[in-house]
Amino acid sequence: MDWIRENKTLASIMGVFLALAAALGFLVFNAWSSFGASNDRFIAANNALATMKSAKLYPSPENLEKKKSAVEDYEKKVTTLSKVLLSLQPAVEPISETDFQAKLKAKIAEVRSISGKPTKLPGESSLGFADYTSSLPKSAAIAQELSEYVDAAEAVVRVFIDSGVESVDTFERSLLASEKGEAAAAPSAPVAPSKTGKAGVGGKVPVAAKAVAEMVERRTLTFTLTCDQGPLQKVLNRLASPSEMPYFAAVRLLRVENEKNEGPLRAAVTLELNKSKSAAVDAAAAEVPQEQVVIGTDGLPVAAAEAAPQAAGPAKPGIKDAVGVMGQEKLKVYMEIDLIKFIDPAKQVAGAAN
Repeated sequence: MDWIRENKTLASIMGVFLALAAALGFLVFNAWSSFGASNDRFIAANNALATMKSAKLYPSPENLEKKKSAVEDYEKKVTTLSKVLLSLQPAVEPISETDFQAKLKAKIAEVRSISGKPTKLPGESSLGFADYTSSLPKSAAIAQELSEYVDAAEAVVRVFIDSGVESVDTFERSLLASEKGEAAAAPSAPVAPSKTGKAGVGGKVPVAAKAVAEMVERRTLTFTLTCDQGPLQKVLNRLASPSEMPYFAAVRLLRVENEKNEGPLRAAVTLELNKSKSAAVDAAAAEVPQEQVVIGTDGLPVAAAEAAPQAAGPAKPGIKDAVGVMGQEKLKVYMEIDLIKFIDPAKQVAGAAN
């Protein structure tokens, strides 16, 4: 007490510090308690969400009826959409193996005849079906699928030509499932009875799974193009236009880069300017006729160019004094196009059953 009386100022300062330390400790403890409570609530909510996501539908009669109703409604909508899309795509005409080969050769000849007008096509352009120019498809069904595939590939090439693409550098296509020898998945075979006379493991007979038909078949065309920005925009617009592209086409992958990734060197620019200057000087020297000497009125020789005035002509272009270093290059475009074919599920299920 005596020390506090003797050092009132110092004691006051220490008292203030102690009060501030106590208040700060209370705030830290309160904040930590709030954080702990909030963290516990978050963990509980996250666990509840994970439990709900992993939980199975409770097999009550009410839930069973709701699920049946939802599935039936979904099937009706899918069937309606399938019929609409099937009606929008071009009809597939039956064709024999020999007729398909003749059609393919005619298409290839027609495409090669328009190569370079204005679009340049690969030298041996065969629309990706070169194998069938010397061999026939395995069956008429495969020939029918290939015939539709050829028509779609030609339609895409026509879009490139009509859009003003400078050149189609490469052209590849994906193989059909029938070309690879793939067939529809066969239905599950019945389980053979065991020695105990019971079928399967534990005597349970598995329920036959309902056949599920694929509704969409994707056929991929891969191109490498050389073009400008305007023709590339036209290609994308025409592929999305039903009037320009009768087949369902979706650009799955598009990669664009400049034809030249680096600008010209200073030495190359100087060389081009010097060539322009030399060409202009040589052209001017070639146009000047040999000087003819005539006698003037004063009896002295005068050049013919001075004796007769020159006729005025069009202005000649001057010497190039600048070289463009940007914006002169073309675009190199890598494009993957999915040709989407919608399949009738009823026919596919019937074909798989047969």
